[in-house]
Amino acid sequence: MLSLRIGATAPCAMVLFCYFSLSESFTSKFRTPTPFVHQIQKVENSVRFIQCNAKKGHSEFSVVDEDDDDGVEVDFRQRKRGGGDLLVINEDAKSRQRSEIDVGSDDASSGSGKSSPLEYAALRPGTVVQVQVGDLSLARKAWKKRRRTGSPLLVPCSILNVDRRSAVRWNLIFLLEKFGQPGRGKRGGIVMSLKDLASSYRKFLKSSLGRQAAALGFDSNQAMIEELFNKKIQESYGVFFDTKEEEREYEDEDGNLVTSTVTMLYLTAPISRLKAQQRASNPAMLQFRPPREGDYDGVDVAATAVGASVDQGVHVDDIGTLTHTGWIRSLKETKSSGSGEGGEQKLNREYTNFPLSACLRVSQKDDLDTGRVLEGNILPAVVFDFDKLGDGGSPLLTLSLNAASGGRQRLKIKPDRKYKILKDTPKYQFKELKVGDGPYRAKVIKLIGRRQKALVDLGVGRELSSAGGNAVQVLGTLRYKDSVELVDDEADSFVGFDDEDEENIEDLIASSLDEVDDYDEEDNLAEDLLSLRKGSFEPGTFEEGEIEEDISALYEVDENGQLVFKDPETGELKMVEDVEDDADVDGDNIEDNNTGGGNDISDEEMASLFSANEDGSITYKDPETGETMTVKEGDEEYDNMMMMKSLIDDDLDYVGNQKTKPSSEPAGGEESANEKPKFRSKRLQVGEYVEVYISNVSKQSNQFQVTTNPLVKGQKAKDIKKEAGTKKKLDRLKKNFGGNLDRIYELKGTECEGIVKAASKTGDWLYVQPGIKDLPVGVAALNGDGLAGLSAGDNVRVRLSGIDEERGQLSMDVIDRL
Repeated sequence: MLSLRIGATAPCAMVLFCYFSLSESFTSKFRTPTPFVHQIQKVENSVRFIQCNAKKGHSEFSVVDEDDDDGVEVDFRQRKRGGGDLLVINEDAKSRQRSEIDVGSDDASSGSGKSSPLEYAALRPGTVVQVQVGDLSLARKAWKKRRRTGSPLLVPCSILNVDRRSAVRWNLIFLLEKFGQPGRGKRGGIVMSLKDLASSYRKFLKSSLGRQAAALGFDSNQAMIEELFNKKIQESYGVFFDTKEEEREYEDEDGNLVTSTVTMLYLTAPISRLKAQQRASNPAMLQFRPPREGDYDGVDVAATAVGASVDQGVHVDDIGTLTHTGWIRSLKETKSSGSGEGGEQKLNREYTNFPLSACLRVSQKDDLDTGRVLEGNILPAVVFDFDKLGDGGSPLLTLSLNAASGGRQRLKIKPDRKYKILKDTPKYQFKELKVGDGPYRAKVIKLIGRRQKALVDLGVGRELSSAGGNAVQVLGTLRYKDSVELVDDEADSFVGFDDEDEENIEDLIASSLDEVDDYDEEDNLAEDLLSLRKGSFEPGTFEEGEIEEDISALYEVDENGQLVFKDPETGELKMVEDVEDDADVDGDNIEDNNTGGGNDISDEEMASLFSANEDGSITYKDPETGETMTVKEGDEEYDNMMMMKSLIDDDLDYVGNQKTKPSSEPAGGEESANEKPKFRSKRLQVGEYVEVYISNVSKQSNQFQVTTNPLVKGQKAKDIKKEAGTKKKLDRLKKNFGGNLDRIYELKGTECEGIVKAASKTGDWLYVQPGIKDLPVGVAALNGDGLAGLSAGDNVRVRLSGIDEERGQLSMDVIDRL
């Protein structure tokens, strides 16, 4: 335990006690008994905290001083190699109060004083800082799953400094989001003048823009902001620098009113005030001071300084960086002794300084085993996550050596969606749409060749809020494969589509694209793994830190062999959407996807994803992160893993034998197909009208799909999804056998041995792998006595019976147990 002793100098002073529990500081979240905050030196100092002060003429946050004695500052060089964050006091409370009051004045002389001016910086995920690695023996797994042996490790670390230029830029964006006012005109969004930014910087961050401009070598605040938000930065961050001329009136020496033109400078962002304040609601407000000569004497720097990425001449002890003091400011809520209306206690909101706990995400294989990360190393790292209660109720900042892919896009302020407001009442209300409704007369608005779909308008609208108000247009999605028409036997075969995209579309219609996203919600896990084959891998599929929770228990196979998802809140069962051909490639480089890249997975790597162990367990290896998960027979995931391994093995067998020539199906198969109506694809053109039927409605995302297939009319959503899933499986089966099912029909009635891969949880059938080469896992019905109780791994004798039309899979009967 480490407690700070408080001395009382006045009888009226409030006695404060600050208690830090080192034995529990690193966190119930990670269940680690060892602290990240190390006791370096016991110092007797003043305890200070910041509280709200609404009095006029004073700053928003004042410092309460409990001890007039000079505080003892911990020398930065006394930070242990491998130690955690330090509890450091940089100056006595009285000096700090003076620096806060005079923070707006020219502080050129403050650098020569004994006390250094303190300030705060809002660190967002993705912000680059410099850290010192702590004690590697205290590393703990980031993920709580016991079997996840490839989990990243969390190692204690100390934050040393941050690049001043980057910190000032992010501070201005933070202030714009927190205090910006709604803009006017076409742009809308939020806006904040340079004058208001300077005032908020002084009050909230305890520094001045003038000080930052002088430290960075700029003549004025305007020159600094123009450089910090140049055109390239504006596009990258989504924050724009704007100027506006305004007329001002003032009295001259003779008392006459004189009008002059003044150029006002603003920062703007195309985002609503509500969303902006949500983004700024949970920042990591770290306390910094200017670096001092000798801070890093005797410390070996193992990597380039943070500032070097922006200003090549900046080093760790130059003015280009800000040194972290070890403290973080966080909003603390306490119940007051008084009570409000109804006898309820009021909450006091106070900004309090806490010692910061920090940890660094590292890889055991790539970082620790290779010696890349050693105790005491000083490395650049990026902010990964901030949890104000993550370290046993205290703030915890998590950092990473590698920025997550897409991090810049997540940090960028993106414009709010624009909607087409309908002047008249919509012809159809979105909330009243049901699967099977139709026909509707719809107009083709846009063709999206890359996504193989079109947008259609059939007069559907929805209200922007549940309370009513403006109605906006909702466009439907018509996938090319769903644009079909009935044909006679003598009709021509399928006609291809012209995928050329219409580039010159009016802005209002283009803006409505934000309303429509792909319906890529849930797909079969085995198909996702197979999609990682060379030429089809999309970066970010296995993004670090995102796949951290095992959700396999939410999926199960129903009596029809369909994979269904069970909603954990409502318990409702939903079949997995058929979206194999609806891939979203927005923002990806199509050429890279076609030619393959470093993230592609070869057939050999695909075959090694699942491996069977001697004890009967199965080990899965994540191709991106190297994480491994081992499941044993009896575990909930075992049957699903066996099924996925079999599907991948079948697919790899097909790749090795795909040169077989296709032949016509037997007469039986053709007769079965002739009983169903024939369709041909229907060519779509922008501006034409087509008859459509509702095939899918998503109330959560306010989207719906349509089809031109008249057989959908009157059907239920469950039946449509089941039929689509069956067709998908049949198509995949044909593909595996060179485009036809001749081999399966020829083997009808053949008996062979097989291995049970999984047992149905809802019916009396099994998944069985037949012992005949090239045949995939199929559905096997129990045909005989004494076959109950079969489970995965049992050997059986089966008789092939063809194709199960309802499930779209190989069909067989179990006739004996071996």
